[in-house]
Amino acid sequence: APEGATQYNVFRKDATEEVVKLATSSETNYTDESWSTLENGEYTYGVSAFVEGGVGEVINESFEDGMPEGWNTENGNWTVYNWGGHSDSYSMYSSYGSSGNEYYAVLPPLNPANSSLSFYYQNQEYNYWGDISYDELYVYWSTSSTGPWENQLFYSQSSSSWTYSGDINLSTIEEDVIYIAFCNKTHNANGIYIDDIV
Repeated sequence: APEGATQYNVFRKDATEEVVKLATSSETNYTDESWSTLENGEYTYGVSAFVEGGVGEVINESFEDGMPEGWNTENGNWTVYNWGGHSDSYSMYSSYGSSGNEYYAVLPPLNPANSSLSFYYQNQEYNYWGDISYDELYVYWSTSSTGPWENQLFYSQSSSSWTYSGDINLSTIEEDVIYIAFCNKTHNANGIYIDDIV
């Protein structure tokens, strides 16, 4: 258990990616008494800890070791690209596409209590004989890994150099577990880069 932890949340995720909060407890042992009534299949359990005076979930990603385990990019075209990241060589990149597409990179579930989010980004300009366009970057949160993506945390459409997002406060979200998604809404421009997510 983390030093100073006073409370734990226990979660269960099924094959459809639905997350259910099972319990909140100060004990370090837990038994899922409902397991015998579940349908056959694979289930994943997780625990978050509350540390008095501490911080919430910690994200710290610079993509130097590739796409992190547990990040879902199946419904998009986000990749890790060796183009020259903000602080090192690599960054996460969503390539250009025809106008009207939406590409998502979904982070693993986290507890928003006492948490925040920040990152660096670029919306690459496309200039065709003076006709300039940018893809749109949205950041959303949802209680499901598949959306709906309606709760907007951040938006940008024009930044051809590395730009800091600022500190995005997550602690006001009154949910036990959330998913965060980076979304590229394409406008036939040159894509979006993300790096140094903390």
